[in-house]
Amino acid sequence: LIPSIIFPLAIVICIVGVILKKIKWKKHGKKSKNSYDRTQTVNKQFYERKAYALREEKLHDLEKEKEKLVKDRTSYEEDYKQNLTKLRELKIKRAGADELKKVEKEMKKNQKLSASVGVALNRVQSEIDYVKTDAFISSTVKKLTNANMNKPVSTPAEKETNK
Repeated sequence: LIPSIIFPLAIVICIVGVILKKIKWKKHGKKSKNSYDRTQTVNKQFYERKAYALREEKLHDLEKEKEKLVKDRTSYEEDYKQNLTKLRELKIKRAGADELKKVEKEMKKNQKLSASVGVALNRVQSEIDYVKTDAFISSTVKKLTNANMNKPVSTPAEKETNK
């Protein structure tokens, strides 16, 4: 019983072996790691420096925008507080309904403006957080290299030697 099972199994293995020998396997060549391009390295360093400079510029602009938004938000909150005290005084004096509605309307307007400034402030803060990451630098370097793919970059040292 056992030899009758082993013999067909051996024949199948032989047939598969013969077929595998006849198949021509393609060998993929390895990439040579010895290629070093100095201009590519210089370009990358140049674009990295440029990306860091762009990051500092963008951070400066975003910080200015953030300061402006904070000032706006505080002024709206101050106006809201003043209107709130005014509303309380009018209620104590039992002023007319027209005056109360006017003050309440102005309070709601200040609340809406303060909320919209808060949303803008959150957006600016999240953008500042992104700009401070290394992901911003790498994406900026990629953008700069893709934009100037075939243009050779000359550094200030190269410019002096070319004169």
